[in-house]
Amino acid sequence: KMKDKKGMSEAWLDAYIDFNGTQTKKVHDIAARILQNVSSNMFCAELKQDNQVMGFGRVVLDQEIIALYSLHINEKFRRQGLGIQLCKALMNVGIEHGAGIACLQVSSDNKSAISLYEKLGFQSMYHYWFREKRTANSKEIVD
Repeated sequence: KMKDKKGMSEAWLDAYIDFNGTQTKKVHDIAARILQNVSSNMFCAELKQDNQVMGFGRVVLDQEIIALYSLHINEKFRRQGLGIQLCKALMNVGIEHGAGIACLQVSSDNKSAISLYEKLGFQSMYHYWFREKRTANSKEIVD
C-alpha cells in the first residue's frame, strides 16, 4: 500500500517509531513533523497482513533520483521475499515519476540488507562514518 507523505498512515509512523526504539508521544510528534516537512516528494509504503505491519519503507524523489530510506521487515516475516517486494514497489514509484537513479545508505554491519540490495543491483559506492558527542542531557532531548 503506497501513500504520499500527506497520506502517511498512523500505522506506518507507529511502525517507524517502534523500530527506532522509542514510543513516547513527544518523539512520535517530532518524527511526524520532520517527515511532513520533507521538501521533496516522499512516498511511504507498508506491507500489512491482518492489520499487522510486516514491513515498511519510504522513498524521497528529487528530480531524477529516488532515495530509499527507513526500510524494515519485521523479524517474524523475514526471508520470505518481502524485502525485495518492498524495494521494488518503492523503486517503481520513482520510475513512475521519472527517476532513473536509485540510491540508499546501509550500515556496513547489516549483512542481510547488503545481500538484499546486491540482489537488486545496488553496489557500494563509498563508506562513511558517524560521529557523536554525548552530553549529560542527551537523553532529555529525545525522551
